Amino acid sequence: MVTKSDYGLGPLYHGTSKESADAILIGGLLVMGGQPIWLSYSQQEALENAQEKEGPPVVLEVNLPDGWLLERGEAGTYLSWRDIPHGYIQISIPAPTGTCYHDAWQYVMRHVEAQPVLVHGTVHTLSGQINHAWVELPDGTVWDTASKVKMPSFTCPCCF
Repeated sequence: MVTKSDYGLGPLYHGTSKESADAILIGGLLVMGGQPIWLSYSQQEALENAQEKEGPPVVLEVNLPDGWLLERGEAGTYLSWRDIPHGYIQISIPAPTGTCYHDAWQYVMRHVEAQPVLVHGTVHTLSGQINHAWVELPDGTVWDTASKVKMPSFTCPCCF
């Protein structure tokens, strides 16, 4: 058995279907039928695994805390014999530039009970237009994940 700190590993990835991902994001990854949870060091390998499932493929990023015990699997794979709580799991979305798309999605998923709205749009700056993502909240404010600032929508440069 090894831990994350034993080999300096960053996030691991788990490939699944969209239907399963929806359940995993709520209930976590569960050890089922005596089978461990399969994780990969490679996002691409997880995607290939997800494509073997029925339905649209989804890659989940798993950020385990130091000390979490894993078994080494075949090349670049790891097995967890413990359920992984949903708080360590997020959807792995390649961000076109920066991380605003990914960060806005994560905010929405963590605050779903507040019914935030994920917005993909364009920010107009002096040097041109920038594709951007932000979250509109029911109280009329905007959470800009890039600046980590909550502001009234009329002051947010992303809402013009």
